[in-house]
Amino acid sequence: MMLKNVKMPMTAGGGTSNRRSLKSALKRGFTIMELVIVIAVIAVLAAVLIPTFANITERANTSADTQTVKNLNTILISEETLGNKPATMAEALAVAESGGYKVENLTPTGDGNNIVWLKERNRFALLDEDGELVYSDSSVTTLDGLTAYKMSSTLEDLKNDDPFAYCFTSETDVGDGAVEVSRSADFSLVEGITSIAVTNSSAMEITAEGEDIAVTVNGTATLGIYGTVGSISGKDYGDESLHIYGTVTGKIELAAGRVVAMPGSDINTITVTAKSAGDVTIERQSGSAISAIGAINADVAANLEVEGDASDIDISKSTVSNDFAGGMGTEANPYLISTPAQLTKISNGKTDSPKYYRLINDIVIGEGGIGSAETGIKGNAGELQAVASLPNAFEIVLDGDNFTIYGPEVGLQYEGNGRKYIFGGTFDNVTVKNINFNLTAYMPTIAAKLRNECNFENVTFNGSTSWENNMGLFGIYVNSTANENSHTVTIKNCTNNANIKGAQNNALIVGYPNGKVTINVDGFTNNGRYVDEKAGIVFGNSAGYSDNYGYVLNSELVINISNFDNSNGIISSLTSDTVNPYIASVTNPESGYTSLKLTVDGVVLVNGIISGTGVDGEEVNKLNALTVDNYSKGNNGSLALTLNNDGTFTVTELTGQTVDYYVVMLKIYASQNNGGTILYTMSEKLSGDNLTTELKNLQIIDKSVATEENGYTVAADINGYAVVEKGGVQYYVYDFSSSYIDGVGTLSVVVMAYDADDSLLASAELSN
Repeated sequence: MMLKNVKMPMTAGGGTSNRRSLKSALKRGFTIMELVIVIAVIAVLAAVLIPTFANITERANTSADTQTVKNLNTILISEETLGNKPATMAEALAVAESGGYKVENLTPTGDGNNIVWLKERNRFALLDEDGELVYSDSSVTTLDGLTAYKMSSTLEDLKNDDPFAYCFTSETDVGDGAVEVSRSADFSLVEGITSIAVTNSSAMEITAEGEDIAVTVNGTATLGIYGTVGSISGKDYGDESLHIYGTVTGKIELAAGRVVAMPGSDINTITVTAKSAGDVTIERQSGSAISAIGAINADVAANLEVEGDASDIDISKSTVSNDFAGGMGTEANPYLISTPAQLTKISNGKTDSPKYYRLINDIVIGEGGIGSAETGIKGNAGELQAVASLPNAFEIVLDGDNFTIYGPEVGLQYEGNGRKYIFGGTFDNVTVKNINFNLTAYMPTIAAKLRNECNFENVTFNGSTSWENNMGLFGIYVNSTANENSHTVTIKNCTNNANIKGAQNNALIVGYPNGKVTINVDGFTNNGRYVDEKAGIVFGNSAGYSDNYGYVLNSELVINISNFDNSNGIISSLTSDTVNPYIASVTNPESGYTSLKLTVDGVVLVNGIISGTGVDGEEVNKLNALTVDNYSKGNNGSLALTLNNDGTFTVTELTGQTVDYYVVMLKIYASQNNGGTILYTMSEKLSGDNLTTELKNLQIIDKSVATEENGYTVAADINGYAVVEKGGVQYYVYDFSSSYIDGVGTLSVVVMAYDADDSLLASAELSN
C-alpha cells in the first residue's frame, strides 16, 4: 500500500530543527575534509620548499663568508704590494684589523664553515665542514701542501682530530703557563705562557711572544720558531733541523742536530753542549744575526764552525758556562741572568780576565735557591747572621740594565737563627752598575766585604731597612783583615730613596773601612730618610786593626767627595753633638793611629792624623766642625730614660710628635779577635700605657763561664734573654767565643721613639 500525501506528525520545535542540524552537520563535514586537504597540500609544499629555503639561507651565509674572505684578501694583497707580508696568522690578523676587520668578527656565519689563513700563500680561505676549499682567490687552487691556521680560544682544540694549525686569541686561558703542543700553533696573542713543550714528530712551527718563554723540543722533525722566545733546548734537533725565523733573547742549547738562522732572525747565544763538534751543525743564512756561539767542552769549542758568514759572530774558542740564560761572559756578550737561581751561579773564583754579567729580569732574593747554600756571613754585632746570594765574587762586572733586585720579606731560618740576606759576600775587584736594589728588613745592604777595586755606578736604593752597627748601603767592611794593600771604593752617580733607621755608627756609603782605604764619591743623591744615633755619609766607624798577638794595622783613610746632594733627603743624628756628616766615628787601634785626607768638592779640609796617642786634636776638631747643607741633627724633645730601683727602665714620653711605640735597647761593646768592635744588643718594644721595661740593668757574662761547675744557676728568662744567677746577682748570658768583653761588661742603654711607619723620630741615652 502506498501512502500518499501523508504528513508525519511533528513535535513542538522538533522537525525543522533536525533538518537544520543535518544540514549543518553535512556542511561541517565538507569543511573538515577541505581543511585536511589544505593541510596535506601545505605539507607537500613544505617538504619541497623548506630545504629550498634552508639552502637559500645557507647560500646567503656562505656568500657573506665568501665576501668576508674576499675583503680580507684584498687587504692582504694591498699590504703585500707595500712590502708588508705577514709571517704568522697573528700578523695577518693585525693587517686585517688595520683594514677595519675585528678579530672577533671573523667567525663564519655559515654552518660548518671555517675561515682559515693559508700561511704559504698569505691568503684567507673559506672551507666547508669537510675541510674542502669553498673559496680563497685565484692563487689558491688546492690545499695540498698548505698550512691552514684556524682561530681558537681554548687549548683543548690542540687535542682535536683535524688538519688545522691553531692561532689562539688573547682570551685563551693558559693555566699555570706550561703548554704542550704537537701541531703547528701560534701563541703570540696569548699572555701568561712560561714554557712550551714541543713534540715534533712531523714538520711543524711554533709562534710565541715572550722574552722569558722556555721552549723544549722533544722531536727531530723540522721545527720553525717564529716571534720571540727566551730559550730553546732539546736532546737532538735532528738533521731536518731547528729553523729560527724570529728572536731568541737568551740561548739555544745545542746538544745534537742542526740549527739554522733564517733571514730576519736574531739569536743571542748558541751554547753547544755536545761532546763532539761533529754532532752539531750551525747554519747562518743571509740577513740573520747570531751574537755569540760557545761550547762547554774545550775540544768542541776549539773546533766550532759555522756554515755561512761568521765574521761578526763572537765565537769562543775556550769553554763557556751553560748556567745562564745566554751569553758567554765577555764584555761584548755578557752572561744573561733571568732567574734567582742563575744569579747564584756568578763566578766565585778568581779568573784570568773579568767575567761580565747582565740582568734581563727583576730578581727576588730568597726565591729559586738563593740563600739555600750554607754560607754564613757573621756581620758586626753578631746580628747580621746572613746568607749571601753571591758568597764571593771576584773580577766580575754586573750590569743591571735598570732591573731591580728585591730583598726578601722573611729571614732564612738556619741553625735556629733568623738569618738575613746580603746580595754579595766578599766583592773583590767588582763593578756593579745600572741596577736598583729594593732593601728590606732582611736585606739591609749589598755586600759584607769590599776589597781591592770596587766600583758602583748608577745604583739606586729603594725600600726600607734597619741597621745595627757599622753598616752602609754599599757594604759593611772595606778590607776586614790584616791586609796592608790599598783598597778603593768608587761611588758614581748613585741615589738613595730608601728609609733607614740605625742604632749607631753607620753611614750611607760603607760601614767600616780598615787599613789603607780610599773612598771616592762623585755624584750621590739622598732622597731618603736616614736617622741614626750617629749618622754618617761616607763611613760609619773606623778603629783600625789590632789582634791579641800585638799586630797593629794603622788606618790610612782618603775620602774624595763631590756632587753630594741631600736637598730632598734627611740625614739625622739623634744623640751625638759632635758627629761629622761625612764620617760618623773615627778612633785609633790600640798603640796605633788613624790618618785622614778629606777633600770635599776639590777643597782639602782635613789632612793628617786625626786619632792616636799624642794627637793634639787639631785635625779632630776640623773634622767635627764640618757641616753639610740640609744636614739635620733631629730633636729629642722630652724623650728620656730612667733606671728604677728594681733594675728596670721607664720611658719618659716624647712630646710634640706622634709616637707609635718605643724601643729600649741595652748595648755592650766587645772586641773581636781580629780587631775592631762589635755591639751586642738586647731590646724590648714598649707601646700603650705601660712604658716600663721587663729588661733589667744587669751585667753580661760569657756562656762558657756561666756553668753549674762555676756555681751559676739558670734563672728565669727576661723578655726572652737567658739569665743566670750566682750569689744573689743575675747576669745576662752571651756567647763571646770569638770576642772578649771590654771592661766589666756593663750596659749602656738607649730609648728610640718610632712613628706608625716605623720611622725613627728621636733617641735618648740613659743619663748618669
